[in-house]
Amino acid sequence: MGDRKDVLETTRTLMRLRKEHPAFHNRNYRWGTPTAAGGPKDIAWFSPDGEEFDESEWMNTDLKTIGMFINQNTLNGDEPSSHSFMIILHGGAEPVKFTMPDKVWASEWAMDIDTTRPAAKASETRVASSQTLTVPPRCALVLHAIHD
Repeated sequence: MGDRKDVLETTRTLMRLRKEHPAFHNRNYRWGTPTAAGGPKDIAWFSPDGEEFDESEWMNTDLKTIGMFINQNTLNGDEPSSHSFMIILHGGAEPVKFTMPDKVWASEWAMDIDTTRPAAKASETRVASSQTLTVPPRCALVLHAIHD
């Protein structure tokens, strides 16, 4: 019965995030470019080393982990805020180290969803920019950005 409660709580948290944050119901196409001078891109893809994807990584059939940064505010030219998110998907059978992007993207990241733990526990995890996070096997993580 406990597993069902965890799934229900995780689903409720996902629904709340989608409702509360414009980044999850954006009507504009994301181009992967910053619209605020010096700000982060509206969407970017990251490998576990914390670097943005290049062409070769899109063709890497051995890659089991990907990070997707989405930011609603840059579409409007606003300063970054908690409307920035990192979604990490890991399909490997073993844990993997994932280095969070540097301070251009966020000062710190707070966990909203970890599909391997109850939703209530996920919010206790925080990771500073450029720090390494251990991603459990076969899971999805959703973290929101915290800016100075």
